[in-house]
Amino acid sequence: MSEHHSIDLLSDEAFGWYFTGLADGEGSFFFREQPPRYSTSRFHPFVASFRISMRADEADHLIALARRVKCGNIYRFNNKRSKTKANPVISWYVSKTSDLVNIVVSHFERFPLQFKKSRDFEIWKPCVLLMHEIMYRRARGNSRMGHTKIRLEERAFFMESANQLKSIKKYDSDVSKPTIDHDEKTYPLFND
Repeated sequence: MSEHHSIDLLSDEAFGWYFTGLADGEGSFFFREQPPRYSTSRFHPFVASFRISMRADEADHLIALARRVKCGNIYRFNNKRSKTKANPVISWYVSKTSDLVNIVVSHFERFPLQFKKSRDFEIWKPCVLLMHEIMYRRARGNSRMGHTKIRLEERAFFMESANQLKSIKKYDSDVSKPTIDHDEKTYPLFND
């Protein structure tokens, strides 16, 4: 991979629309309930992430994008179960809540998504903002609640939003996709 990529040469405005267009086609917004860490926990934490995936032979484009945005990690996946020997996939994941709010959400507010991913974003964004607010509340001294506990109304909102995202993805996927297995983490770029 060369030091400079054509993405590096784009103006901030051109890059902003390039990133939005790529996300419209290849991006995904995820929000889900994570299994409880402790069996005695009454509340389950939720996790949010944003991902762009491409064929692994396009890795230099995705790595250049991640370096320009300055957040997230790159992962490589092999499609071990495919009968057609499909190409490996490379994905850029952003899952750190502060990066989701300060970089991903603010980007798509400035350069709005134009197609069906805009529906996903409108459901996902309030969840990420609420997660960020909960973290801020805890940081201000409400640590007695424990790091996995959230208010009941917040949990209900998260569950409803996660189900909405799941139903959109189920409705939109009219073609069965091959299952991919995580192979190895590659190209660590940032601490996420």
